[in-house]
Amino acid sequence: MELNAEIYTYEQFCVAQLLWGKKGENDVRVPNELEGFAFPPDLYAPNGILALGLEGKTVIEVKKLLSYATVKEMNALYETHGTNYNVLVVYFSKSISRVPEEMKEQGKTIKYISLRDLKRIYKKKSEINKEDYYAKKAKKNDWITDRKDTINRAQEAISQGNCVMFLGAGVSMSAKLPSWNDLLKGLMGEVKQLRVSTLEAFKELNTHVLDECGDSYLIMARYLQTAIKLYNDKTVFSELIQKYLYNDNNTSELLTQLALIVQQKKVNEVITYNFDDLLEQNLEKLQLKDSIDYTSISKDAEIKGHNTLPIYHVHGIIPKAGPVDTVVFSEEEYHSRYSNAFHWSNIEQLHALSRMHCFFIGLSMTDPNLRRLLDIAKKMNENNGDSHFAFLRRKKLEKYCISDIERSCKYVHVSESLIDKKKQKEIYDLNYTVIERIFMELGVRVIWYEEFDDLPELVAEVFGLSKYKAQSDDSLIKLCEVKIKEIQDIEDNLPKFNVATMTIMDVIAFKQYNSTHGEAYRKDVDDVKDILNELSSRITMEKMVEKNMDLRDIQNRVPKFNENLSGFGQFFSAWFEAVKAFFE
Repeated sequence: MELNAEIYTYEQFCVAQLLWGKKGENDVRVPNELEGFAFPPDLYAPNGILALGLEGKTVIEVKKLLSYATVKEMNALYETHGTNYNVLVVYFSKSISRVPEEMKEQGKTIKYISLRDLKRIYKKKSEINKEDYYAKKAKKNDWITDRKDTINRAQEAISQGNCVMFLGAGVSMSAKLPSWNDLLKGLMGEVKQLRVSTLEAFKELNTHVLDECGDSYLIMARYLQTAIKLYNDKTVFSELIQKYLYNDNNTSELLTQLALIVQQKKVNEVITYNFDDLLEQNLEKLQLKDSIDYTSISKDAEIKGHNTLPIYHVHGIIPKAGPVDTVVFSEEEYHSRYSNAFHWSNIEQLHALSRMHCFFIGLSMTDPNLRRLLDIAKKMNENNGDSHFAFLRRKKLEKYCISDIERSCKYVHVSESLIDKKKQKEIYDLNYTVIERIFMELGVRVIWYEEFDDLPELVAEVFGLSKYKAQSDDSLIKLCEVKIKEIQDIEDNLPKFNVATMTIMDVIAFKQYNSTHGEAYRKDVDDVKDILNELSSRITMEKMVEKNMDLRDIQNRVPKFNENLSGFGQFFSAWFEAVKAFFE
């Protein structure tokens, strides 16, 4: 089988390569979409897999580990689609004592088979190892094409719920807050034992001090903390940070999008490594209230006794105004926090990484403790595959390698025409292939971007925020009416029967209706929810007070989609009528 760039993972490739058989015996493909499925399966064989006794349309799910949870998931898939598709589950290893036997119903089959047995049937070995596969894939595919597939998978994860945002310094810097380097440079001005003239010279030596500290900001922070306390050991260091942390700006396009994600309940919680409370400030602009709509948590005692969306400040919090708390700033504090495996911040991070879909925004992903936790979580949930997503910046190809040459030849002009473009491309491909491979080993898929200005729109696309932003109030109201009508029509035509007298034909009719209309229903539900959230966000608190109607209560009660084709028509109609009243 020729290497197919559409097949995303190595495991999918191995299975497809075997099932293809000799002389193209089976037609095996990666479906972009499939009728009846909200999200397509791993592989699809429209003509079946004859060597396995599977005739007709067959969906193929590839599992690294066959576990109890996987079996339940696959059986549920068969129950909902078994009248239209065979289900073949190919697994690489298993943690259960016995593999389920083949089952048939209404002429369709669910079958489990190991990769090893599949190789025996086809008397064929994998023709390419994992490292070679990803290296060839990188050469054949461009990263923007791959990104579309990763975004689709991220959107699928978001639709399933149980999502967490991890936020790093890039989020704060988008609002012009100082970088670590600039913050430490400002704190150098607090080494008061130096004379004023010497102090100015000392501040200009910030890169020299960083070099003396082994290019580690944590070590440099400890260095400055020690130097400042030599002058005054009663100094509250977090108050000094507060002095240099903030400026007049407190928002950015990225922060606006992140606040909307929280408001629209696209995530269950937020974990931030930042000291600032900029996210909370942007939530207040959306009329969300601390302790009512969300809760900021920076220490263990605050975790209990709340039922709102938590925002965990795992390194502590320094608000723009008011008293400050202890923060993890220097090497000593960092070691103290992360040497305790049972510290609440480690437990909360590991809980999220092992049980939820995590989205990393504004992080370089180089922090050793985060990578350690990712490794632990990956080993705990080997069967979950790559369940997390990181937004990471990559250099443009035309600038790759050149920036280092320009820096080393600072005073000598180097023409870009002297750079060997072919070698540059080969090194570029290798570098980002290796990076992606490492993150896959950590359970993370990378969503690449090249310019910081691209990040807000990319985040909005992944979380489904940008679709209706540019449309007028009137057009959104008309579109919403149409889609709610489509939802109600699907609900009204749902086959009805008496549970006490139901027959097998009733069940088949019900399943077939669900399979035929389920995807359209789910899409309409997602669209209407996004439209109503967009319209609701355009209504000011003043207008709500004027009409004595608070839409936040409705937004907070949006039910989670559970595959049933019922209930949303009535709920959305009530929300729509409430929203429409503000625009009349």
